[in-house]
Amino acid sequence: MVAYSPGRALLTARKTFLYDVILALDPYCDPATHEAAYQAALRNGGDEPRAAVTADGVMILAARDRQRALPVPPHDAGHPPERRAKDLIPLSLALASPELADLLPQLTP
Repeated sequence: MVAYSPGRALLTARKTFLYDVILALDPYCDPATHEAAYQAALRNGGDEPRAAVTADGVMILAARDRQRALPVPPHDAGHPPERRAKDLIPLSLALASPELADLLPQLTP
């Protein structure tokens, strides 16, 4: 049994909040954007795990922009691709990478 720790509780609360925010973007996620970002990351020399997390990051940022432009989820919101990034650390590194900043404008309108 793990003893209660205020730091551990705070970390859990913050991770839960971030996962909830990402979940709220699901209706705005575009599988085509994810796939295009994945293929572009592979072409740029990324290995499969790195390309997958880069694609997740591009799709999340594109979904965020789509949510800002269209606050009500689209009626035709299908099932977004299942994101592979279960760990927030690689995802946060991808979101801060220059590669993602270069890919995002190329893959989104």
